[in-house]
Amino acid sequence: MMYIFGRMSCIYTRNAVNLCKRYNIPFSFVDIDKLTKREISTLEYKKGGKLTTLPVIFKKKNYSAYIGGYSDLEKNITKYKSNHIIFNIKENKFICKDSIIISNYLLTPTLQDLLTIPDISNGEFNYILCPGYIHEDYQIGVTGTSKTDETIQNTLLREVNEEVGMKLNKNVKYDTFLDSKKKRKIAHGVYHIQEFNPEKNNITNIVEKSKDDKTRKISALLYGNMINLKRMILETSAKGGLNLCINDNIIYIGILSVKFLKNNLPM
Repeated sequence: MMYIFGRMSCIYTRNAVNLCKRYNIPFSFVDIDKLTKREISTLEYKKGGKLTTLPVIFKKKNYSAYIGGYSDLEKNITKYKSNHIIFNIKENKFICKDSIIISNYLLTPTLQDLLTIPDISNGEFNYILCPGYIHEDYQIGVTGTSKTDETIQNTLLREVNEEVGMKLNKNVKYDTFLDSKKKRKIAHGVYHIQEFNPEKNNITNIVEKSKDDKTRKISALLYGNMINLKRMILETSAKGGLNLCINDNIIYIGILSVKFLKNNLPM
C-alpha cells in the first residue's frame, strides 16, 4: 500500500504523514492543483524497481490524495508490527501476519473495557476477537448500531453474530455509556469465552429491514486464550456461522493480544 498526499498545511494530512513515517508506510507528495481539476486521476511511481500505475483519489474534505480503498484515511492508517494470528474466512485457514492496520475509530467505552481485561488468566495470555475488513484493516472488538424497534440486547446478539460469528448467552449483561457530545447511548460489555459459543444465532429478518437508530450503539469485547478462540472460530466456520461476516465485507477474524493492544493503542 502506498499513500499519496498534497497540501501539508492540513492537519489531517500532517498526522497521516507522521503515521506513515512512524510505521514505515511508503508515501509521496503530488501537486494538489493538478488533482483538483478532476477527482480521479492516475500517478506512476516505482515499486520494486518497476514502474507502476495506480488510481489516485483526491479528497476535498481534507485536501489529501491517496492510493487504496479506504474510505477514511485518517482513521485507518495506523500500522502495528508484531505477530498476529488471523483467520481468513474465505480460505478457511489461520495465517500469521507480522503487521496489521488497526482502525483508530474507537468508542470511549471500548477503550475503558479493554483496560479491565487481564493480560494473563490462569497462566495464559488473553486475546480479543476483532473483525478484519476487505482491505485488512481491523476493528477493536464488535461495534454496531441498533435498529428501530430493536432492543439493545438484541443488537448485541446480532452484531456479535454478524461480525465474529459467535453467539452470546441469552440475558447478557451490559453497561450503558452516555455520549453527550454525540447525543447517543452506547451499551457495552466484556465477555469471557464462557459467555459465548460458536453456534449460529438466527436473529429475525424483520430487524434487517429496519432503519438504523443512530442514538443507540453497542460495543462488545470477546476474549479468551488463543487455543480456545481458535477452536471456536473453526467450529463456527464449519457450521456456516461466518457467512454473515462476509455479507458485511468482513473477510478476516483477528485474534489480537490484549497486552499488545494496551501497549500500542492511544489510551
